[in-house]
Amino acid sequence: MIIKSISCKVKEEHKDKFYTDQQKWEVLYRVKGFLGQFGGWSQTDKLKACIYSFWVSEQHYNYFMKEVHDPIFINSGQGKTYYSINVQLFIEKIAFPSNKYIINQLLSETEFMRIATVQVKDEKVKHFEEMQRNVWNIGMSNAEGMQGGMFASSIKEDNSFLVLSGWKNEGFHQSYVDNILPELLRRSNAKMDALIIEGEQFKLEETWSVIPQLKI
Repeated sequence: MIIKSISCKVKEEHKDKFYTDQQKWEVLYRVKGFLGQFGGWSQTDKLKACIYSFWVSEQHYNYFMKEVHDPIFINSGQGKTYYSINVQLFIEKIAFPSNKYIINQLLSETEFMRIATVQVKDEKVKHFEEMQRNVWNIGMSNAEGMQGGMFASSIKEDNSFLVLSGWKNEGFHQSYVDNILPELLRRSNAKMDALIIEGEQFKLEETWSVIPQLKI
């Protein structure tokens, strides 16, 4: 599965228009290979929009970009509402808890999203992946209010990773941060593996969520 991360810095005077224009991407539900999309406004930067979409394979995603993307983008008028955009692609390695319906859970049962992007020291990649599988995924799966998540690797950079987790609400996530996260950090020794750790969190904008309605 391909995960597409989009981050837009929106012009303050166009924030309302960006919000409305984002809803025009609802037509994605008809695209073959599309699994779902959600997004929201960053809690640390109120003018930063975070969008995540999910695709069955790189082939499906490439077809979308070549044949479908541009007409939707032009019709939305969204290009004039932001002054910078950052797009990254990741390949899913592990879903936690293991569940083939994880996208449905994230779209229908999640209110709050936590994203971590990690650049890992080259010699620590194997250890980092082992800790994600044996420490982080288990610890997060057992956290109350955790609705589902994914661990993914960058398509372009072998040492860059994405960890995405959905929470029933912000309160459950904060409880995890206060009571579980410190022990997971200690056990995984994550700070010794990582060169850069960046975090993002946001509440889902309900009208930005898109759920496919056709068979893939």
